Parts: sequence; C-alpha cells; structure tokens
Amino acid sequence: MQDQPFNQIITITGPSRSGKSRWAEYLVENHPQVTYVATLQDNPSDLSLSERIRIHRQRRPPEWNLIETTSNLLANLKNIQSPSTILLDSLGGVVAAHLDLNDEEWHHLSKQLASFLLGHLGIVIIVIEEVGWSLVPNTELGIKFSDRLGVISQNFQILSSKSWLVIQGRAIDIKEISVSIPL
Repeated sequence: MQDQPFNQIITITGPSRSGKSRWAEYLVENHPQVTYVATLQDNPSDLSLSERIRIHRQRRPPEWNLIETTSNLLANLKNIQSPSTILLDSLGGVVAAHLDLNDEEWHHLSKQLASFLLGHLGIVIIVIEEVGWSLVPNTELGIKFSDRLGVISQNFQILSSKSWLVIQGRAIDIKEISVSIPL
C-alpha cells in the first residue's frame, strides 16, 4: 500500500460489523503519517455505541493523529499536513451530522468535501456504511439519511482508484470484478 501514488482515494463499504474499519486500518498500518478522522459522536446513553468507539480507540496506534469531528469536518481536514494518509471513518457520521441541511446546502457541502479530498496530497481512505441491504427506513429522516449516504458513496466510489466491499470479515476488490453502471 505504501508505494501507491499520491492523490488516491480508496473507498471501503459494507454492512455493520463486517470489518470495514479493521480493513481500513490494515491498509494504512505501515504508512508513516496517518490522520484518523472519527466521525461518530459518543453518546453515553448508548452503551453499544460507546463500546464500539472504545474498541476503535483501543485499536488505533498512539502515533496516529486523531481528529474526532463531524460538524466542522472541512475545517479540521484543511489542518491536516500533506502528505499524511487520511482515514475517514466514517461517511455515515458526516451525513448524520448534517441532516439539518437543505438539499442545496448538502450538495454544496458534499462537493466541498469531494474537492478537498481529491486535492489532498496523500492517500485518502473513506469508510462508508452500506445502506439499503436491510430494512427500508420508514421515517422521513431515515429516508433522507439513506438517500444521501447512498448518493455520496456512489460519487466517492466513482472518484476512487480502489473500492473494497467488506462482508463477513472478507475484503473484495469490487473495481477488479465489477462493471460500472452507465450514468
């Protein structure tokens, strides 16, 4: 992984508890400078979420830079020194933190995020929760989350040089074995 060209985006998607974050961490474990961007906000009343976050924190090497953010994500990303590898875990946290934006504001934020990550001198790995493989949301907010995450994940997959599907602890190179659906 370390010898890959700069300005490279790699996406990793899959269902909950599939191993997405572990695969992302494995891909960057030998990179000399890693900035881990955690987007899930801890909620002390949600013990399951707190436990997931604790496990993620425990796994991360102490030499990695850590940014825990959602609402001010772009400002924090702009402070990352190039050629640091960025591991953005996860895009769902970004979408969830901005559900209050109207469609135009969300589109603008999405474009700004894509523009920054495309221009970053270094490797960018984006962990993306897979939506639509289980229950269809029955609330307006749930549908909005699912739709926005589905669209932004497709957009980042198009921009990526590598795209992985992680399922049941196995990583599959989907660019290698797939055909793009025409727009």
